[in-house]
Amino acid sequence: MPSSRVFSGFWRKSPRRTAGRPAIRNRTRVDYDLQLLKRVLAHIEQNYSRRIYIRELAKMGHMADAQFCRFFKRWVRRTPTEYINSYRVKKAAELLRQSDRKLSDIAREVGFDHPSYFIRRFRAELRCTPAVYRRRHRRGLH
Repeated sequence: MPSSRVFSGFWRKSPRRTAGRPAIRNRTRVDYDLQLLKRVLAHIEQNYSRRIYIRELAKMGHMADAQFCRFFKRWVRRTPTEYINSYRVKKAAELLRQSDRKLSDIAREVGFDHPSYFIRRFRAELRCTPAVYRRRHRRGLH
């Protein structure tokens, strides 16, 4: 903070700024963060089937990539990549229950470029492979 008395009043009266975010006048930081989080989650839900870059999500909040990752993890308790993959697995599970399509087609439709990575993420999230999941849900063994 400047040592001059002329500037000291200016710094106290100016709107609060947080690193990388625009000045917030009428809303609290929590309100701003929640609104940003809603926009980011909506963007992920609308675009999960294509490649989503951290950079594009960070730009929504006028943040650097690392800063956005910290922000996201603070609110969601997962990294953006973990959340996106989890959302994709959830959508894949819906498709597996509803259709007879090949696993590789479903993997591509929900945004996984490589079927092996899709199977690995699916198993980590739901504790079984996509093929086993499909068989269980066809028989009604949820």
